[in-house]
Order: sequence, then C-alpha cells, then structure tokens
Amino acid sequence: MFLLCIFITICTSSYGQKRSYLFIGAEAEILNNPEPWANIFDDYNAYHSEFDITTQQKPVMPLYVPSFMMGFKIHSWFTSFGANAHFVRYKTFASGTDFENVAYDKEMIYYHNGLSVHLHVNWINTNYFRTGPGIGIMLDQYKMRITDNTIEEFSTTYPVDRALVLGRAYYSISFCGPKFNFDIIGFYNIPFHTLNLRTFNERLNDEYHTDYPTEELEFKPTVIGITVAIGLGSRDNYDF
Repeated sequence: MFLLCIFITICTSSYGQKRSYLFIGAEAEILNNPEPWANIFDDYNAYHSEFDITTQQKPVMPLYVPSFMMGFKIHSWFTSFGANAHFVRYKTFASGTDFENVAYDKEMIYYHNGLSVHLHVNWINTNYFRTGPGIGIMLDQYKMRITDNTIEEFSTTYPVDRALVLGRAYYSISFCGPKFNFDIIGFYNIPFHTLNLRTFNERLNDEYHTDYPTEELEFKPTVIGITVAIGLGSRDNYDF
C-alpha cells in the first residue's frame, strides 16, 4: 500500500496542470476459475438434498460478481493516469430444515475490496473521444464469510482473509470533453497469488466435507470484466 501511494503521488505530480476527473461507476466481473467453488457448493447441496426434510434455498455459483468503484483520472495528451477504490461483493443463501427437524438459515459471502492504479495509452485521442489499452496494479483484500443464523445461535466466521497483489490489463473507450466523461473499460485481472479454499470447505461442509487434493481447492481470482463510469471534470480543465 505504501508503494502504491508513492506511485500515485509521483504520477499525479508529473501530470499536473492537465485535465482531471473524479469518477463513480459500476463493475461486473466473471470468474475464470470457478471450479473450487463449484466443488464446495455441489457437495453442500448434495448432502442437504439427501438429508434435509425440506430445502428452500440452495447456494449457487454466480454468473457474474457486481461491484462499485470510485476514483480519479488525469488525462494528458496521449496518456491517462488514474486510481480507484473498488468494492466487490457476492452473496448466496442456503435455508431449509435438516434431518433433526431444526431450521437453518445460512449465507456465504465472497468479497474483495482494494485500491488500483493504472496507466492508459490512447491510440485515438481527440477532445471528445479517446480509446486505447492500459495496464495497472491492484492490492485487494479477499474474504470469504459464512454466517449461520439459526434458532439456537448467530455466528459469523471468516474462513478466508488474505491480501493479494494483482495485475490488470485494460482497454478503455472514453467519450465527451473537459467537463464530463463517460468511460467504458474492459479489464482482465491477473493474480500473482492464489487462495486455498480448504478451510472454507471444512467450515461450510463441516463433518461431511470431501478431502480434495490441494490443487482442486486452489482458487486463482483471474477475472474478465467491464466497468461503466461517469466522470466530472475539474474547473481547471482546458482544451488542447
């Protein structure tokens, strides 16, 4: 985080007196490595389908994971530098009545929050339209949470809680001029580490979990996604 802050300060200083924007937007990401999650949820659903008296809700894999982002961008000639904070969250539920006639209500939450910095090169660069590729680096805190809310108890556990460094490749399309920007950005996250979901599997599936080989529960958070953001320009922006 310290190195990211230094990088942001240096780049912001070098881009002084150029067009700057504050952004807010929405993102959606698709997991490229959902198999570890699928193994865990399939085991959970198979057990409860067989032994529950009733099963009202089953946990499911997401088609995509939504998120919220906010940040800034500084545009200078054929390049753009920016940084943003993002908040990614997916929640799935399980509920029913088990074979002991006890009702259960459980939720599983996957989320990661963090900071990213990025640099774009605009192949096409005009006052009102810009497009080109970019690269970035991210520092994210990944968490998996299990909340068990039954008649007898309320408890929350964090089977996974780890900070990861990731690279990100971009391609951006930016419309409008000095006062307002509308950006559409495709991205691909490349993690430098993995998350082991063994503890998550043992906590969720408790006494009936499957002892998978380590590689089958290694989750690599490689994702492809899209960002749609609106930026408001600074009063100091100017045409060039």
